[in-house]
Amino acid sequence: MPEISADDQQAGDIESISAAEVCDGPEVIVEHVILLARDKADDLIVGDVRAENDRRPLGESKPFVLTPSKGSGAEVLRVFDDLMGGRLESVSVGTKGNSDNKDVKKPFHVALAAAAFVLIVWALWPSPYSKVTNLASHGTNIIAFGDSLTAGFGAQPGEDYPTRLSKLIDKPVINAGVSGDTTDMAIARIDADVLSRDPRIVIVGLGGNDFLRSVDIATTERNLRTIVRRIHGAGAMVVLLGFRFPSLNLDYEKMYTSVADDEGCLLIPRMLRGIITDPNLKSDEVHPNARGYEIMAERIAGPCQKLIRKADAAR
Repeated sequence: MPEISADDQQAGDIESISAAEVCDGPEVIVEHVILLARDKADDLIVGDVRAENDRRPLGESKPFVLTPSKGSGAEVLRVFDDLMGGRLESVSVGTKGNSDNKDVKKPFHVALAAAAFVLIVWALWPSPYSKVTNLASHGTNIIAFGDSLTAGFGAQPGEDYPTRLSKLIDKPVINAGVSGDTTDMAIARIDADVLSRDPRIVIVGLGGNDFLRSVDIATTERNLRTIVRRIHGAGAMVVLLGFRFPSLNLDYEKMYTSVADDEGCLLIPRMLRGIITDPNLKSDEVHPNARGYEIMAERIAGPCQKLIRKADAAR
């Protein structure tokens, strides 16, 4: 997503950040809320933002995801989408130097209360990384295991998300995606394509073809749990990609969350949000194009890097 500079923002627009700035100091000031920043931060932090004319109490305004800026400066903690039940908007802010902060509003009485709220949440909220099964895995390889979304259908060779992810995290990522795979088909090949390759982290992205073929959601969930348990049995960690499929009475998001929570996976939810609805990011009705796969890789890279840091420390 392109960065949003303070000059480009509109007061009253909840999806943008008014008078926001990330500096090289220890604080990130976003309208009425302070988010504390720390280099190589591992734990979750929850943030809240209000438009200038929004007078609702803290916590009632629309939450958002504040992602690290691409410019220099302190690293801003990422708020995961599942922390707020999938209602978050992704926002990025620009950077400036330490000086010339005159345009940033600092309502200190509100900011202090917000800072205290943030610190309490940060201190008490359990890190999702510490809950990942096999955190101290002695495996070697990162393997992307999935269907056409992993294989890169609709894009040229080298434009699939595992290849893009490998460049972003500066580590090899094996692409074990097979177009058309259901969860049943994936179970049939998991030994040869995953477990025999000394896995350390396996990124599981499956379920779309189950939905398209009207496989019962209970069967999909059971198969996903089998896949996760087989991988855990081999001593590897699982990063589970979550998807939201159009259904009036079936909650796939809840299903992926349940599997991740129960089985000790790191969940990256709603992988196709903003992609599946944008013709500029798709090669056909259900597959991303090169830019769409690049966005998928970007969404996976940050959590994967933090998981690797946690796992390295646990070895």
